[in-house]
Parts: sequence; structure tokens; C-alpha cells
Amino acid sequence: MFVYFGKQLCVDDIPVIYINGSHIKRVVSFNLLGVVISSDLTWDARVSYILSKSSKRIYYILNLCKAGVPTCDTVYIYCSVIRSVLQ
Repeated sequence: MFVYFGKQLCVDDIPVIYINGSHIKRVVSFNLLGVVISSDLTWDARVSYILSKSSKRIYYILNLCKAGVPTCDTVYIYCSVIRSVLQ
């Protein structure tokens, strides 16, 4: 990933990187230790990653509520499964 702090960047100005004769692929964003880093240094990719991960888990809470699981158990599952992703 190439991070540029100027106002405008021409893609042709970025040099091609080779290691042992292999071309290194240029990416827009990547995941490093659970944090999504994007080339424009905005939080959009990270926020969408967290939202998609937590929305899958909230669906489980919805199904538990429909199944009649007690509220205290639902809160326990929320704190252990969903809140850990959001913090």
C-alpha cells in the first residue's frame, strides 16, 4: 500500500515494486491485526467491516428473542459476543 499525503496523486507516478522478480500487487485497503487500513486513510472501510461483522451476530440475538430465551441470557450473549466486536 502506498500512502500519499498530498492533494492529488497520479497513479502513473507510483513506482512498480518487485521482490525477487515478483510484482507486488497494489491494494486499496488491507486488514492488519484486526484494523482495516485504507489507502486514503479514512475510517469508511473499518466502519463497514465492523458493521457487517456485528450485524451477523445481532441476527443471532434476534433469533434467540424469538425462541423465548430469557432476557438475562440474551444480555449475557450480547455482552460476550457482540460488544466485544464493537469495542
